[in-house]
Amino acid sequence: MTMNRTRRMRGLIGAIVFAMLCTSAPAVYSEASPEPVNAIGYEFNEDGNLEGWGEFHNGIEDLRVEDGALQLRATGEDPNWFAPASVGLQTSAEQKITFRMKATKGDSVAIYFDTDVSPGLAQFKRIVVPILPDGEYHEYSINPSLNSYWTGVVQTLRMDLEPSGSYPADVSVDYFRIGERVDFGYEFNGQADGWSATQDLTDLQAGSSSIAGAITGPNPAISSSPINEQADKLGEIKIRTRVGSGNADSMIIAFTTNESPDFSEEKQLVVPLTADGAYHEYAVSIWEHPSWNGQIDRLRLSLQGAAHGEGAEWEVDYIRFQSVALPSFDWNVDGNAQGWLLNDLSLIQVSDGVLRTKVSGGDPYFGNESLEGIIGERDKTLTVRMSATAGDYVSIFFATNTAPMYAEVQRIDFPIIADGNMHDYTIDTGDHPEWKGKIIKLRMDLEGGDRAQAEFSLDEVRFTSSPASANLTVKRSKPALQAGEEADITFDIRNTGGKAFFNPQAELTVTEGLEIVSPASIVPLEKLRPGGTASVTWRVKGIAESPASVSVKLSASGYDQSNSAALPVLKAAPAAQQDEQPKKANAFIEQASGNAVLENEHTRIVAPKSSFGYGQYQVYAWDESQGWKLMASVQPFAAAIVKLADNGAETVSFHPKQAAADTRGGTASLRFQGDVIDSSGRKWTYEFDFILNRDDQQVKTSQRVRADRDAELLNLIGPVLTVGEGSFGAAKDEALFPGLEWLVGDEVSSSKLDVHTPAHLRLVPHPYKITVPLMAVRQDEHIVSLSWDPKQKWDGVHDLPAAKFASPNWVENQNNHVMGLSALSVANGVKENEELAQTAYPLIANKTITLKADITTAEAESVSEAVSLYVKEEGLPNVPQVNSFAKQVDLGLDAYLRTYWDPVTKGWLHVNIESWGTNQYPSDMTSLMLLGMSDPSRKADVEAVISQSLSAVTDKNKLGVPDYHIAQSQASFYVGYMDEALAGLKNNMQGLINSQHSSGAWLYGSEDAYNPPLGSNGTPLLGQTALNAKLLLKYAAMTGNEQAKEAGLKGLSAVEAMGNVPRASQPWEVPLHTPDILASGHTVGAYIQAYKLTGDEAYIDKAIEWAKTGLPFVYTWGVEDRPVMEYATIPIFGASAYNNPWFAVPVQWNGLVYAYELLELVPYDKSGPWKKAADGILASAELQQASDSDEPWRGGYPDNWRLITNSRSDTVMLNPEEIVKTIFMQRYVEGKGPKPDVQSTVIPSCNNPKKQDCTNVYVTTLAKVKEHSASHSQQKVAFDLIYPAGETSYVLVVNREKPKSVSVNGSQLDLQADLNSAASGWKYSEDTGYLILKLKHAKQDKVKIQY
Repeated sequence: MTMNRTRRMRGLIGAIVFAMLCTSAPAVYSEASPEPVNAIGYEFNEDGNLEGWGEFHNGIEDLRVEDGALQLRATGEDPNWFAPASVGLQTSAEQKITFRMKATKGDSVAIYFDTDVSPGLAQFKRIVVPILPDGEYHEYSINPSLNSYWTGVVQTLRMDLEPSGSYPADVSVDYFRIGERVDFGYEFNGQADGWSATQDLTDLQAGSSSIAGAITGPNPAISSSPINEQADKLGEIKIRTRVGSGNADSMIIAFTTNESPDFSEEKQLVVPLTADGAYHEYAVSIWEHPSWNGQIDRLRLSLQGAAHGEGAEWEVDYIRFQSVALPSFDWNVDGNAQGWLLNDLSLIQVSDGVLRTKVSGGDPYFGNESLEGIIGERDKTLTVRMSATAGDYVSIFFATNTAPMYAEVQRIDFPIIADGNMHDYTIDTGDHPEWKGKIIKLRMDLEGGDRAQAEFSLDEVRFTSSPASANLTVKRSKPALQAGEEADITFDIRNTGGKAFFNPQAELTVTEGLEIVSPASIVPLEKLRPGGTASVTWRVKGIAESPASVSVKLSASGYDQSNSAALPVLKAAPAAQQDEQPKKANAFIEQASGNAVLENEHTRIVAPKSSFGYGQYQVYAWDESQGWKLMASVQPFAAAIVKLADNGAETVSFHPKQAAADTRGGTASLRFQGDVIDSSGRKWTYEFDFILNRDDQQVKTSQRVRADRDAELLNLIGPVLTVGEGSFGAAKDEALFPGLEWLVGDEVSSSKLDVHTPAHLRLVPHPYKITVPLMAVRQDEHIVSLSWDPKQKWDGVHDLPAAKFASPNWVENQNNHVMGLSALSVANGVKENEELAQTAYPLIANKTITLKADITTAEAESVSEAVSLYVKEEGLPNVPQVNSFAKQVDLGLDAYLRTYWDPVTKGWLHVNIESWGTNQYPSDMTSLMLLGMSDPSRKADVEAVISQSLSAVTDKNKLGVPDYHIAQSQASFYVGYMDEALAGLKNNMQGLINSQHSSGAWLYGSEDAYNPPLGSNGTPLLGQTALNAKLLLKYAAMTGNEQAKEAGLKGLSAVEAMGNVPRASQPWEVPLHTPDILASGHTVGAYIQAYKLTGDEAYIDKAIEWAKTGLPFVYTWGVEDRPVMEYATIPIFGASAYNNPWFAVPVQWNGLVYAYELLELVPYDKSGPWKKAADGILASAELQQASDSDEPWRGGYPDNWRLITNSRSDTVMLNPEEIVKTIFMQRYVEGKGPKPDVQSTVIPSCNNPKKQDCTNVYVTTLAKVKEHSASHSQQKVAFDLIYPAGETSYVLVVNREKPKSVSVNGSQLDLQADLNSAASGWKYSEDTGYLILKLKHAKQDKVKIQY
């Protein structure tokens, strides 16, 4: 051995073993020492000997060694000093940097390093250690492997006093050491350190660096003297030992505790050995043992299968422990931040046990980058006691030893109460799938709302280890059997506790009607570490009709847990034989079979009767070619999962025994009743109703359940539809879970196709993530859906039932899809994506639980039809009451004249982020002109700001380029510079034509922008293609440009080939596959424009179809304390760049684009819900808007709103362009004002174009064109314009020669060389053939153009 070890170390927390700890010369990598060393130490004990430090430095003076320390003075910016060149330190994960220093200034010391693997110093290769700049010595320790670049051989080290302005300052470094961390151990340097041979071994001989003994029997053992240390301080053990070849196959580590002082099998674990005569180090996480608790008394090591005889020897080099004691932060030492760093927070003080700060920037957070002792699989609960005066939630970011950088995929949010008082928050960090391994960094970000100057304080941050627990899942390969059929029962076990399961075994038992085929009912398992999983599969067979079930049990040392599931054995269901479609609603019980039937011309429910009752019901849809088509089955009708006293869960299935049918007055109904006794002797009584009206496609279901004794209810589940069971299986054309999933073909729900964070799991989502409360599957032009009222109070008090969705059924690997409902959800103690409550719901004896749901079947070409049917049946919610029009005008004017206007740059902010800068956006000019028309008292201010903005526009061509979210090009029709704007528009349209692919689509070309890419280069962009097509068609309508018309229609033909799921409208950040409401809006608008241009009614039909695709993104429900929720719009069913999920995070500007196009659709389809939907989306936007007089961004509205934490994105507030345009579009549809955009009208240049050779004239104007006609002589074009009196606008007339004169209301307009400076007039361009009129309107103006 080369290490100069001390004797046995006890209680020396943070002690480090060094190679040359107390010498005057540092251990360096040099020609004299070519091999890297494992430890280095610089003691500075010899005055004048810098030990190689300081040859290079910056901002430092008076560098010297005296009084046993390296002394220096920081005098300049970025003070730093280097260690000796060529450090030559071999890195390891177990090393620790320890230094003792004092400083009079600075917040931290950054230790920069480079290695042979990653040469060169860099910002990402540094380790930050917070310090106390009080001029007193303090020792600081940190694990350098917290930085993932700490690999290879360290070549360079540098210490920086931070921040860079930490001068002048006096600094003294007493010592600087790097070596392996050992918190407790036995080094055996010439002594046995209290260890002795206890069995089959000669007396131990202590050598210079080990102990050894000759093996005399098959089970040699050595034992320690009393240790008396806390178990968590000895959590990781390393034993370096050697045994001769063939002398043993494993080593047993046994222990005693003060509470259990005798060695026993329950307190030991087995470690496999390599018996080859060479030394090997064995690392054991002994903390995992369920008995490793309290105070450890003694250890015993023994060999198994040892061969004794001449020369057989066992030698131990060392036994070392590392602590896994949990850190706790309480700030009980005044002035000591306990290693926490601040970002955009100013330290107020650390006193009275509180770390007090104030927000000083836009990204405020606390961070600790030197955590030790936190093991993700063990320590799953974080408790934070904190206060804040602003903010809506805190985001916890964390890093682990295997994922050492902060990332969105390692983030946990929790809501807070920002009232300035201390509150305790408990966060189940262990629920996050990436919370595993060693947690090495933690950050807490204050998020949401206006946090400027907010106070943010911490009282305590504490972690708690989890008790033993497991998640047990029962999977059945079929939901039900018939006699003679077999199924697989898979028992999945996940150790969710903080200790390992030793000697575990899995057991399956079945009730009457089933038998186990193979393997044996009890199956031994390997040790299950925390976070570990195991799976066992049995084959069972149905042998007789029975309401059968299966039960599974996990047994381990000191632990038992069980679960169960229904697996009824049913009578074979009869084939649905019906040649004629029913003409009315009917319900009946078949006399011969007892089967219960409910049907009308669309839908059929059949409940076959088995010998024990009704174990299942089936859902059929009428198909014109085949009659009744089986769509889904439900078995059992429902079930209660009850907590048992022995840590088990029992599934109590409800299989009714009686059925009654009733048909009267066009309404048919079935009622099923029954009761069942559970294993505790509790009697459950239940009743199920099914109601179907004559013309309905929706069956209304209701279940009422009660127990005669109190029960601890883990959940009440049902109905659960297994869609495709017994028919089309796991196949599908589409599936929809609004707000979360829109699947096509063989796509799988809860996949990572659109989101890579843990949010991809959408099996049982938070109810707030569901926009429309339904789930649907479409196959072969038929849909089946399950819908419900999320606000139903199933026990008279609680609401928000949970929904389960798996398509196909990956949860149980069944050949079907699952859509199910259950009473308890996140609101009642069920964790997201789980089905059983963590804390049981106390069901009181004879209290009835009622759960209602609707089952719908229909023919459909798109699964979005399920939402349309739901809206038709249930209706949209009432549009919320919002601000008056006058108030909205005031808010808009405040935004454009004050809060978003910058008089210096003479431009507007698009968003309240200064780094984005300002611009003279044409859309903002449009919005401001609209607002100014509506408030004469502020019109002068509006005109002044518009004038300033126009003066700053150096290239007036940009006034015609479509911009912003509701992309339009009408600004010049309000503010002038028509020639330049039309030139800019022409160039922009030509650019679109030039970039169009031969297929008609516009293609993605930014594959390298993200990693992983958002899509492949060359992928057609549906939403972008629709938007571009719309712009081209609108331009064609304005100018008669045939090339633009052809390109636009070709673009729509390409859209036809891209499927019926809206996607690819936001390729700058959203994966191309991800469903996107913006694509719905753009496509609606494109088809409406195609209709306006061509008159082809088919385009309106297409617009209606695409309007339906946007409804799944719109919240059709809400809760009282979140008034913005109703009609809020989810932007996408996925995540930006895969990592920023938008579930339950409305982005209303996306919805406003859709709403604007719905308003465009209203005149062409008054039967749809389009006006109400658009009004509601606009109302939600107004409710989200900053409307209080003292709000800094008054008139703006948030980029997003997090519904779960009820948090507005005050740090990202948009100016109100989309709100303003949509309000004025709404008023136009209601006949209350002009349209905010231009309208183009075609006027023949002769009155009989069939007989005369004449061309069309295209008139484009902000006004409504009325009573237009052509003259008999082709020498006159006349039309009336309706527009608010006193307002000025421009009119474009295209496709005629220069006129002789233009008159308005009988008065001649003057020909003007510069229309912009004239009050009115006309101008003609020989180059373009454009006639431009400038009019001051008189409400209705008669325009006559004479040729």
